[in-house]
Amino acid sequence: PSNNFWGVFPATLGQLQNLELLNLRRNKIDLIIPELGTCARLEEVDLSNNNIKTIPEELSTLLRLKALLLDHNMVAHVPTSLLTKCSSLCTLSLHNNPITADQLRETQGHSDYQERRKYKYDKQLESRIMLNKDGFDEGADARDWQRH
Repeated sequence: PSNNFWGVFPATLGQLQNLELLNLRRNKIDLIIPELGTCARLEEVDLSNNNIKTIPEELSTLLRLKALLLDHNMVAHVPTSLLTKCSSLCTLSLHNNPITADQLRETQGHSDYQERRKYKYDKQLESRIMLNKDGFDEGADARDWQRH
């Protein structure tokens, strides 16, 4: 999908109870609808290359969510509940957003998230497989690791 949605994507997406993957990258989406938190089977969300500023707390109810990709947006904060309650989340990608790796590390629950992320990569190393080109990426750009 590309440039099909402007502003907000339809709240009716929250009614898709069997939805496992949502890819709405490269649109002009300003807001993640809170209703997305009712898609209990959702495992991967890719909203990269949009205009998103905030991550709604309601996404914290997605216990199967493994990957949340928000590269190239305007996210400056990650809700604590996303890191503490999304017990399957092991990939959070926030490259080219205002949030820095330092800020992400300081977010309560980051150590729990970090353990899940480490476990994922340990399993890949044991299998001698790296599934993506980013390897051991911390989810924020290296140039943004420190506050200025």
